[in-house]
Amino acid sequence: MNADKLASIATRVADEVLKEQLGITSEMDDAVVEFLVSHPFPDDADVHAFAEKRGYDTKQVEAVAYRLATFFSQFMRDGRANEKGFKREDADPEELKAGIKIEHEHTPNPLVAERISLDHLAEIKSYYTRLKKMESEAGIKE
Repeated sequence: MNADKLASIATRVADEVLKEQLGITSEMDDAVVEFLVSHPFPDDADVHAFAEKRGYDTKQVEAVAYRLATFFSQFMRDGRANEKGFKREDADPEELKAGIKIEHEHTPNPLVAERISLDHLAEIKSYYTRLKKMESEAGIKE
């Protein structure tokens, strides 16, 4: 088993232990995600009002939000592009632009779309040109 898989397993186990210690449920996780999606950049007052309205302990809600921020940070740090030191400026600008547009199928977040695009382009510099050709040959339309 490689180091990345071991780190991933360790992270999941640590997360489950933390959730158990803090009494965080999957329902609470889902509710906090929905809150953050519908309230981008909330301040403390917003978070506390949400927690009170739902009957959650404020510290639990903050713990969920910090866990989500940690997971997002790990996602942005990991991936093929970062492993290979492949940066935005290393990508063909047209390939990257096409990649970001295509990856918006999976996320409305421009940072995430770019991260996924860079990971693909780090492996195959013409990934999105090839994808477009493959989809065209298969009869898939945009």
